[in-house]
Amino acid sequence: MEILGRIFDNKVTGEETVLGRKAWRMESEPRAGYKPADRQEEEALASRRVNWFDEEDGFAIRATSLFIRPANGFQPGTAIGVELLKVGEEWLPDSQAIRADMKIMAGIHGRVDSRQHYYDYKRFTVDTTVTPQ
Repeated sequence: MEILGRIFDNKVTGEETVLGRKAWRMESEPRAGYKPADRQEEEALASRRVNWFDEEDGFAIRATSLFIRPANGFQPGTAIGVELLKVGEEWLPDSQAIRADMKIMAGIHGRVDSRQHYYDYKRFTVDTTVTPQ
């Protein structure tokens, strides 16, 4: 999340409930005129982002990215979203959605519409022994 403060202009745009928890909504636009320092920053600047931060923990519990220009094969209009759920003391994936238009190589285009939902997390313990050989 450190990248948000460095290369995006951010503003808190409201308070919403996400998976039953109060959260602040923050919209992030690529900073105008910012020169990316590396490939990661260049790819990040290709999208607008919205993040929801849990009011109690300050943790990003929902994030969406909407591509506004091509990057890493993703074409404008591609949307990627993820939600996290608090299980015990940990934040774990609840769902992920990707709706993507992709250009893999010259003349090769593809579309992806994928949704995943994670559930039934169980806590377990494991005893291990390391045996040198």
